[in-house]
Amino acid sequence: MPSPELILRHAYGYWASAILAAGIKQDVFGHLESGPLTVDELAGRASISRRSAQALLDALLGLELIRKQSERYANSNDASIYLVPGKPDYLGGYANMILATWRDWERFPDAVASGKPLHMQENYNPNNRFWEELVPAIAPLAFIPARATAERLKIASRPSFHALDIAGGAGAYTAIWLGLNAHGRCTQIDWPNVNVIAKRYVATFGVADRFDTIDGDMEQVELASACYDIVIYSSVAHGLPADRNIAMFKKIRSALKPDGVLVIVGLIPNDDRTGSPLLLMFNANMLLNTEHGSTHVRSRYTDWLHEAGFSKVDFEALSEMPFTVVYAS
Repeated sequence: MPSPELILRHAYGYWASAILAAGIKQDVFGHLESGPLTVDELAGRASISRRSAQALLDALLGLELIRKQSERYANSNDASIYLVPGKPDYLGGYANMILATWRDWERFPDAVASGKPLHMQENYNPNNRFWEELVPAIAPLAFIPARATAERLKIASRPSFHALDIAGGAGAYTAIWLGLNAHGRCTQIDWPNVNVIAKRYVATFGVADRFDTIDGDMEQVELASACYDIVIYSSVAHGLPADRNIAMFKKIRSALKPDGVLVIVGLIPNDDRTGSPLLLMFNANMLLNTEHGSTHVRSRYTDWLHEAGFSKVDFEALSEMPFTVVYAS
């Protein structure tokens, strides 16, 4: 008879979000980065009771975010990279935002029954403060695909380039790409409040003098013809239905130079809809929070891009994250 552990682990899945958020709030990972600590030492540094410290350390150890040797606890490699405040890939803000959405997920069974999202288009209102919290929190998630695409496109060795980042958020691709090439230039389309965040964020990388922004709705902004070497369309397509993606791809094809490249990054399943758990679960998030969004399969992208005038379409799955990159030219 099989163990029920798998079922129980998923049933208690929301516990993990709360435990991680508590670890971040008490700066456990920051304290442990300075060196292994005992329960009492961690309790003192975090100004919490010994009982609280023991419960939190037990839980974080169970989540494999920390490790234990003898009576001392230390960060795992993942925690050291992603959960220590001040490090460039810090994801603590994103983890806190995920916990903040847990009451929304209480209503996921209702969304499944009705086929309608929880928020309708509320989250896609440019005046929603949600974006001002989310945009900087998720920026480090773009570093891995930004570096991978930079290598594939030989960004560092290009004599120059002008890239357009559509709905670019905090400007992570700009920050990475312009840091690799002193002769590159990037322009971003996004809502005004998001572009303000991007300007601040990109400035911290010392490349703001080569970064421009266009305020507005990406579907309404007119683009100059044959102007860009590269267009980035990252984590956008899953929020739109087929007709709107096709319209965007046609607009992008016109804005690209004849030898230009469209780079699409997203959670894109194989045609048989198999793959990483995160990739497969993300479609539930689309049902809960968008009116038309979905994790569109590869063949749909191929069809859409061909219809939009692209002749070559190439897919590349990233090894570090469940992202797939589509290169279209």
